[in-house]
Amino acid sequence: MKKLWWIIPVLLILGGVGYFYYQGYDKSLHEYLPGTYINGMDVSGMNPKQVEDILNEPARSFVVTEMNAETREPMEETLDLRVLGYYQHFDTQKVLDEQRHSTWFYSYWEQTKHEVVYDGFVIDENAVAASIAKLYFVQPENNIAPIDAELVADNGYYNITESDDGCQIDIEKGVQLITDSIMREETAFDLTNPELNLYAEAAVKTDDKGLNDQVAELNKIWTKTITIPMYGEVKEVIDETLLRRLIIADGFEFSINEEELDKYMDELWVKYSTWQTQRDFVTSKGKTVKVGSELDIFGYDLAKEMTREEIHDVLLGKEDAKCQAYWDDQGTWSDKTKNDIGETYVEISIADQHLWYYVDGKLSMETDIVTGTKDKTDSPVGVFKIWAKRTKVTLIGDDYQTPVELWLPITWDGVGIHDASWRSTFGGTIYETDGSHGCINTPYDFCQPFFDAVEIGTAVVIY
Repeated sequence: MKKLWWIIPVLLILGGVGYFYYQGYDKSLHEYLPGTYINGMDVSGMNPKQVEDILNEPARSFVVTEMNAETREPMEETLDLRVLGYYQHFDTQKVLDEQRHSTWFYSYWEQTKHEVVYDGFVIDENAVAASIAKLYFVQPENNIAPIDAELVADNGYYNITESDDGCQIDIEKGVQLITDSIMREETAFDLTNPELNLYAEAAVKTDDKGLNDQVAELNKIWTKTITIPMYGEVKEVIDETLLRRLIIADGFEFSINEEELDKYMDELWVKYSTWQTQRDFVTSKGKTVKVGSELDIFGYDLAKEMTREEIHDVLLGKEDAKCQAYWDDQGTWSDKTKNDIGETYVEISIADQHLWYYVDGKLSMETDIVTGTKDKTDSPVGVFKIWAKRTKVTLIGDDYQTPVELWLPITWDGVGIHDASWRSTFGGTIYETDGSHGCINTPYDFCQPFFDAVEIGTAVVIY
């Protein structure tokens, strides 16, 4: 028996070694052996779940880009996927299963390196739906319907209202797209991407060409120009300012302001009629004098009613128009002299007792004359015209009957230019004591060629 004493210590040692080996073996079934590295990380003594948790530690977020209803600019919201139960799976168990469990003790003298790959994920779909439902774009108050540009009338003038694209999204489609993006494990989704066409836009924009063309056409009632040639190069132009006065606008309905049109015609008469009005006249001596009186029978006299009808017919049109001015009587306008007497006329100065006859602005002939007796039978002053040419006429008055060879009446009441063969002298101061009964006496030698040359309608200026 004494020879077997060593058996017991040996058995104890073997039992201890066996126990230690078993403990190491059992641990290798649940934990990674010393010197084990996964994806570059020392995982010695860890179990697969612990390693998987570490691999899931980096923050996971999802960014949603949407439209801000106030600024109409893109904005971002972020979802924390961890809060939504997002968890990635890695094949860490495979590394554990492939460890050398029976020779686990070798791990103390060597290192093993492993790479594990992503193997899917889990996420709480209910939490995802609830979180998306709280996003900005889903809220009704942040969905503003677009507003189309419209045609409006403001005091008869057509305008286009401002269109507004609003901030209205297809919520159902947007929710589905974000959900699908999360399930594809993407990190962001842009709802404002124009290719997705998620946000509604105004169907009719302010800059819509068709609408702007329509407005331009409708506003022609104000932007058109009505031109009325008066005489020579003188024109009256009815522009928008006048159109606003002459046209009544009631929404989209228009009518003519008859009362204002009547006033306008009165103004046109005053502006363009020269009949029995005073105007500047440059005499043969270069002096500017005022000529014209209530006795005039020469000048422009606007026919208001006929001209009014012409304007009335085109006033509500939308195209530029030209109207004719009608006259009850007309002068001979000269754009050069800027008056209605023209450049062919007869000039008579009572003070100088002289007559000049101009043709196209050049002196054709002249003569001394005798006018009506001063302060008794004065010759009228004003702007008249030769309205007839007659020969062998007897001039009859209250106390006289005078035959003349050549007669050119210039007023409606018997005053004219004629030959005075009974006179031997003309000019000077004869008219002060021995003047005519109002007519213009001229020498026969002058009157004959003058009678032949002057045309009916020629202006006669007496001052």
